[in-house]
Amino acid sequence: MKNFSKYLKAFAVTGAILVTPVTVSASSDVGTQNGIESQKSRITKQQRSDLKFMFQEEKLARDVYIALGEMWEHRTFLNIQNAEQTHMNAIKRLMKKYHVHIPVDENALGEFKDKDLQALYKDLIDQGSESLKNALEVGVLIEETDIDDLKERRKGTPKDIRRVYNRLLRGSYKHLDAFNNALSGGGNGRGGKGRRGRR
Repeated sequence: MKNFSKYLKAFAVTGAILVTPVTVSASSDVGTQNGIESQKSRITKQQRSDLKFMFQEEKLARDVYIALGEMWEHRTFLNIQNAEQTHMNAIKRLMKKYHVHIPVDENALGEFKDKDLQALYKDLIDQGSESLKNALEVGVLIEETDIDDLKERRKGTPKDIRRVYNRLLRGSYKHLDAFNNALSGGGNGRGGKGRRGRR
């Protein structure tokens, strides 16, 4: 799994590339009405990009857990996939508030507009299909990457965005503990009966 860990970390670094912060109106995507901004709050271009990235990263986690949950019938995946949907919903509310375009259809499982995310999804599923232990390790890697990305992206954000990122961060720590606990228990759990087949 070491080579896969490097792949994930490289992806995280790519997603965290910084650009020169430029403050823009949150209503710039939709224009103004009667000369008055429909949304007075302002966020930077980087913060807007970060919201798009984090929405997709949470979707990636959810989609992988759905696939591996169906494959291995392990309760850890079955439980956490619902929490990831909650994370997506929290970010989506922020995106709507700041008029940030949602870049991908959230109902299209395993499909991503971003080619790197698409490739990453396939690699995660390939790794997780090898064994239940590998599948749980995929969960650990996803949550560790999510924690790093949330910590980086919450810096300098408005209070409402920081509050959501902090809540997601607490959830990711709980998910990480759940996967580590499952691994320390030998990968056993309700349903972990065997592989049902690859998606």
